[in-house]
Amino acid sequence: MIRSAPLTALVLFIAAGSAAAQVTIQGTVTDPAGNPVAGADLDLFDAQNGTKLDLGGQDDNTDASGFYSLTVSPDIYHVRAEPPLNRDDLAPVQHRDLTAATDLTVDFTLPRGSRVSGRVTGADGQPVAGTDLDLVDPLTGIKAATVRDDTDADGRFAFTVIPGTWHVAFGPPRGSGAGPLRIDAVDLGTDRVLDIALPRGHLLHGTVKSSGGNAIFRADLDARDRTTRRPVPTTDDATDFNGVLDVLLPEGHLDLFVVPPRTAPFAPYAAYGINVTGDLDLGDVVLPDGHVLSGTARDGSGAALAGADLDFFQAGLCDPYPLVDGVTDGAGNFSTRVAPGVYDVLVVPTAGNGSPWLVESVSVVGDVTQDLSATGATTVVEAASRILDADGAPVPNVTVEAVPLESGTAWTAVTDDAGEFRMDATAGAYAVTLTSDTATMTLARVCLPCGFPEQVTLASPAVIAGRRRLEAWPNPWNDATEFSVALDDGSNSARLDVYDLAGRRVRRLHRGPIQRGIATFRWDGNDDAGRPVTSGIYFVRFRDASGTRTAKTARITP
Repeated sequence: MIRSAPLTALVLFIAAGSAAAQVTIQGTVTDPAGNPVAGADLDLFDAQNGTKLDLGGQDDNTDASGFYSLTVSPDIYHVRAEPPLNRDDLAPVQHRDLTAATDLTVDFTLPRGSRVSGRVTGADGQPVAGTDLDLVDPLTGIKAATVRDDTDADGRFAFTVIPGTWHVAFGPPRGSGAGPLRIDAVDLGTDRVLDIALPRGHLLHGTVKSSGGNAIFRADLDARDRTTRRPVPTTDDATDFNGVLDVLLPEGHLDLFVVPPRTAPFAPYAAYGINVTGDLDLGDVVLPDGHVLSGTARDGSGAALAGADLDFFQAGLCDPYPLVDGVTDGAGNFSTRVAPGVYDVLVVPTAGNGSPWLVESVSVVGDVTQDLSATGATTVVEAASRILDADGAPVPNVTVEAVPLESGTAWTAVTDDAGEFRMDATAGAYAVTLTSDTATMTLARVCLPCGFPEQVTLASPAVIAGRRRLEAWPNPWNDATEFSVALDDGSNSARLDVYDLAGRRVRRLHRGPIQRGIATFRWDGNDDAGRPVTSGIYFVRFRDASGTRTAKTARITP
């Protein structure tokens, strides 16, 4: 519960500038039964930059009646209440964006939580100490209030969170050799054990500057998989006071974007198709002086569209261009800063407000005001690509299924003998699934007409061609996983077995000949006796006359 006296303009407090210009934030912390929670810890964070507030030695714990009181400068805060160590049945709660212009009462009820625990290891099987875990709301993108969520020296963690479905992000420390990982839509409605193996990671270094050579503070680096368009997790991805970036990335073929702070007069920087296979030094990254493009998004009747999503592409190149502000406001207006150039702009209304449209060749050579109108805009565009297998050969008869993310019309295509498909489709943003007889791939966000790469390699993301390359996908997994081995030639006698960490064989998946190509074997998570195995790390071992290959997989069960 939040209560406040009538608000006075915040600027008056700031202008006063006296020691007396302080406000009190106070309240009580209770459990679901209404009982006071003594010893709960209160933390305040600057709502603009997330910095934790130094309370200057004030008692920030609740007393025996669950009451707390803190004196702070007028500002906008996130306020978090954390249960004491002896109440790990309760989850922390955070109230966001509270305007403390006058004295403010903020009460907390800490809910019963789900206990999340497990162990984090690297690609070598060794524990990764100091890994930070973040839980993100899939709908809002806001992080959950969690505490004591770093791994210990043995890679183990345990904390309590509000029950629900969360994206779970793992951020290992620099120097660990491990890369960040995010697992989407994890059901944490009850207690859960998550034993995780992190991919290899590499450090990206650079210095972000203006065209005048000045360092830019709090510029943010974002990364996306070049093919799937999925966001790639990063750690420590904002510049320091000297404009320095030191970002940990997983291996991959990535698009990299450096986005300036919202109020800075600069435009974002983009680098496309960067192969991250080792540490990478970008040198000086110069953010261009930006020009403001503003206007209103209007449908075919001229009505302004609130909440419409704007996707920018560099005209003629079909590469996505990052935006600081890419959604229209409640009046359908937008204002965003971009580098000088020519752009195609895809306008995607919210569901139920019509089909998307493409405004082509928007020229920005200075500050520009231009409405993005559906009248006369392009609504039907060409969707085309070529689908290849892991060896670079075309894959015929691949089913391409596109489902609109916000609004638009679903469509389906099938590749021909050359692995190609080409069809007219409605402009818009889609989730696309590619399915062949042997593999399935999902492209998270394809914005037509520019979202499809000229060619896509269709293989489970962990399957890479090689003489006897063994991979597991998905990994981690819950109900079942698949092991794939790529053979340049056949094998007359091969075995595929699963072992636990103690070296005991728990399941034989195959014994016999295997033909040339990619052979895939499904494991349903049961042992040889048909009993389900527990959560944990397992090793799958492929053996034939040429030698032995081993891969690691992690099972996560509710």
